Amino acid sequence: MEYTTHLQALSDSADPSLLLAHAYVRYVGDLSGGQVIRRHVAKAYGTDVASGEGVRFYDFKSLDNTRSGTIGDFKKIKEWFRAGMNSGTGDNEKLKGKRAG
Repeated sequence: MEYTTHLQALSDSADPSLLLAHAYVRYVGDLSGGQVIRRHVAKAYGTDVASGEGVRFYDFKSLDNTRSGTIGDFKKIKEWFRAGMNSGTGDNEKLKGKRAG
């Protein structure tokens, strides 16, 4: 509950840009490392990755939302996500985490 309350407060704040880092880690991270975690969790608990039982959290859809995504789909999604984040931050180097000099 505190987690969602905190995210909502950030969203409602005058500067919701702090949500960018959260979104990047939460979604791009899950698209990347989450697929490895998915396989490990399924193996550890004896579930079938294809069925999605117990690991559905890591079942990302293709961009057209018609099927489970492939590695190629994940790459496109990450590129789309990063482009949107770059567009949203404009030229603000602080938000992009770049250091001057």
